[in-house]
Amino acid sequence: CRVAGYYIDSLSYKLIFYFVSKFADACVFNSESNLQLFKEKFPKSSFKFFYLSNILNFENIQTKINNEIKEEWLDNDEYITGVCVSRLEDLKGIDILIDSMNLIDDERIKMIIIGEGSQFETYKKKLSKNTKLLGFKENPYPYIYKADFYCQPSRREGMANSLMEAMSLNKYSIVSNCYGGNKDLISKYKNGAIFESGNSSELANLIKKIKKPNLNQVLINENLIRDFSRQSFRNHFEKVINYLI
Repeated sequence: CRVAGYYIDSLSYKLIFYFVSKFADACVFNSESNLQLFKEKFPKSSFKFFYLSNILNFENIQTKINNEIKEEWLDNDEYITGVCVSRLEDLKGIDILIDSMNLIDDERIKMIIIGEGSQFETYKKKLSKNTKLLGFKENPYPYIYKADFYCQPSRREGMANSLMEAMSLNKYSIVSNCYGGNKDLISKYKNGAIFESGNSSELANLIKKIKKPNLNQVLINENLIRDFSRQSFRNHFEKVINYLI
């Protein structure tokens, strides 16, 4: 079985996972921290738990980042603009990000949120003048590429592909410390900050500290791209197969 949802505090989730893991031949997790968490919670089954990385298609990102977009906040060097790409659902914590932006008085700091979901209209009513909700974009990569920083305020997360994509472009990223792999990326690749999940004041303070990136900074993170390549996935998958046979 593949475990991508992390509701470890839920009794019903624990019971379901207990029976699934008991009869499954192997269970794979897409973040190291959650692999360790479940090993601690279910030690009797931990011998058949494995890490299996997501795949980052960086070649695809490269072909799309330079598509032309018109967005004043990203084109004006006077602004410090962040981007968040996410489904607009409660577990993704977008309301926390909006609340944090509402606490920021600095008119230079802007936030662009890209995505759709059941909370679109609710979130739209909460926006201040320094936050935009653009809805779905088929190609969000030019927005990420031109942004000064990236934000992922999730309440719960497996491993956010959009965060991986942003960090592959070496974007300074702010993430919550929720269950999941987001904080693993910040800790490992040392280009971002972590705030307490749900704490909009702490998030606002971290955003206010962000400076314009150095124009000479490296624009790709080669280590992250390597760690989430197809080859890396194959290496981890081979460990699972070798165990099963």
